[in-house]
Amino acid sequence: MSFILSKLLWMVLAPSNLLVALFVIATIARLCNWRRLRRCTEPLAMVTLVVLALVPIGDWAMVALESRFP
Repeated sequence: MSFILSKLLWMVLAPSNLLVALFVIATIARLCNWRRLRRCTEPLAMVTLVVLALVPIGDWAMVALESRFP
C-alpha cells in the first residue's frame, strides 16, 4: 500500500508537475481577473522556469554522485 501511495505522491509533487500547476493557476487567475493571485504566480512561474532552464542542476547532482561512487 505504501508503494502505491509513494508513487501517487511523487506524481503530484514532482518539480515538473508543480511548475505546470503553477502555470495553470496563473492562467486561471488571468482568465478570472484575479489580480493579486496573478501578480504572485506569474513572476514565480517565469522565474522558476528560467532558473531550471539555465542552471545546470543535473550536472551538479551527477558530479556529486560520480565523486562519491567511482
